Amino acid sequence: MRLSLIIILFSAVLCSASEVDSLIENGQLAKAYQYLIDNYKNTPDEPEYLFVKGKTEESGETSAAYFKDFINKSSGNSRLVDWAKLDLGKYYLAQKLYVTANKLFENIDQDSPFWDEASYLAAKCLLMSDEYELAADDFKAITDRYESEESSEVKDKLEQFYNWAKLGLADAYASLKDYNQAESVYTELIEPEREHDISAPALLGLQDIAQQQNKQDNSREYANMYNERYQPDSPVIENSGRDTAESISAKPEKYEPAIKRSSGYFIQVGVFHNRENADRMSTLYKESGYKAYIEVFIEGGEEFHRVMVGGYQSKQQAEFVKKRLERAIGEKYFIIKR
Repeated sequence: MRLSLIIILFSAVLCSASEVDSLIENGQLAKAYQYLIDNYKNTPDEPEYLFVKGKTEESGETSAAYFKDFINKSSGNSRLVDWAKLDLGKYYLAQKLYVTANKLFENIDQDSPFWDEASYLAAKCLLMSDEYELAADDFKAITDRYESEESSEVKDKLEQFYNWAKLGLADAYASLKDYNQAESVYTELIEPEREHDISAPALLGLQDIAQQQNKQDNSREYANMYNERYQPDSPVIENSGRDTAESISAKPEKYEPAIKRSSGYFIQVGVFHNRENADRMSTLYKESGYKAYIEVFIEGGEEFHRVMVGGYQSKQQAEFVKKRLERAIGEKYFIIKR
């Protein structure tokens, strides 16, 4: 009797795991997740409980710990394990632990429903860790797979990763200073039918490689195109002249806004005591096609001038430009929200 009960319970566990994997295999992730919540949220002795905790924890570090425990305690290479590897890899990617993240993404099998996303993220890890040639090869493999696919159903599934892989391929070419290849791919991505999130960074990429080749006319052309498409309502300078020391010293120790209203994300590219130095840097960026602004603030009783480039509609766009500027100039910058 006892043996029979153990067999029944074991069979139930196998059926549950099989059902979850079947839902995942069919792309029914929301239904699979609800099944896990309903059946495992109150069963700490089951490995699936660790997966549910990993999904529901607010702390990224705690969530990652649960996913690691789940992967270690789960036998076999189930689809649920692949899902955990994907989420854990994303956590490491966000923490800039590119090698660790890449290993998790590459450990997901090609027949897994998560493989398309994992292969794209693995290539992104290579790009972020400056393995440009390897990244270019992997991004190219993704784009080739999409372009050679005959099934419209599979093509629709791959499309979201295809566009971003194209952008990654162009970035890799630009980093390798293969400007002709980079320009060709970026140009494909600024076609009107492309989605906004792809064409915006592609325009910034074209502007960047034009600057690297000292093609200032081209750089300004792409900058103007970007501003017309994505920044039609550009921020307005509140005071184009110099602020007097008297008008600043009477204010509390915080920034004196250079921009009348909240205008998105800005990259701080310099802070100066001397206004003339700030003006000089601001002019250099403007001549290169960027929108640059000066913001006055007081710290420790002293007047400073902050030079900012922007503002960008999304943090993603600002991060994209920041990374390019850091790579070109060799400095570290940070983003400010206004």
